[in-house]
Amino acid sequence: MQLTIIDETHIRLEINGDDTLEIAGDTFGPLQMLATSLATCTASVLHEYATTAQFNLEPYALDVHWRYAD
Repeated sequence: MQLTIIDETHIRLEINGDDTLEIAGDTFGPLQMLATSLATCTASVLHEYATTAQFNLEPYALDVHWRYAD
């Protein structure tokens, strides 16, 4: 897996069949960690569903964007 921190409000998690997580990009802070946990959870659910339905999803990527409220 490749985690790319694109900017302060955007990450990309690329799933390529490798269980090792590589991190690239800007600083990895608390909000990036929260977004990464959401992305890995979503990827896990998608992978299990695809396995059950006999789909091959790999490779695929998940983008997580967020914005700050006033």
